[in-house]
Amino acid sequence: MRMIDSPRTRICVFAKPPVAGLAKTRLAKDIGAEAAASIATACLLDTWNTVTALSWAEPILAGSEDNTQLRALAAAKGEFWLQGEGDLGARLQCVFERATVGGRRTIVIGADTPGLPIERLVQANALLDGSHAVMGPADDGGFYLLGLTFVAPELFKGVTWGTSTVLAQMSARLESCGVPLALIDRWFDVDRGSDLVRLKALLDQGVVSAPVTLGALKDMAR
Repeated sequence: MRMIDSPRTRICVFAKPPVAGLAKTRLAKDIGAEAAASIATACLLDTWNTVTALSWAEPILAGSEDNTQLRALAAAKGEFWLQGEGDLGARLQCVFERATVGGRRTIVIGADTPGLPIERLVQANALLDGSHAVMGPADDGGFYLLGLTFVAPELFKGVTWGTSTVLAQMSARLESCGVPLALIDRWFDVDRGSDLVRLKALLDQGVVSAPVTLGALKDMAR
């Protein structure tokens, strides 16, 4: 009997157009708007390259707005979706509702995780075989990864985004919706100058790989 392959896991990379004044505004306070835009572009490319290299993944670039640069990047190896309107919670709800139709495993990450170890994505994908939700805790109290096999109505409503209690709030929301949660290992987003310093140290030591971001950092140092 012929075996039918299971559908690939959708991995949605949330991204803003990497332009000065719009992307990485917190980082821009430390290194300037133009440098922050350059880093945002590099982070996006490294993150997208990581996702598109996974044979088991269906890559989706979820843009905050309809943007020619984002569409062009997505076109070669994946799809481009719009996140929708509203705060981050509303946009996550919109993308997950579309992506998880039919119980499709879906993982959302940000475009600001260059060097994210592939093992984290593999671990999250494996856990979704037995759990309906998986999160990767971020060092700032949020999460850098969220995976679901379905999305409850208004799952993300009432979460205070951008605070150090986002992970705790989302865990409580999932519990209140009766959705079992699995956690994977901790990681960090590149949001501030200190995060960039941390990432560069890991890149220099060869602990993680993000060649485009490393090149951008070297250009900044010149």
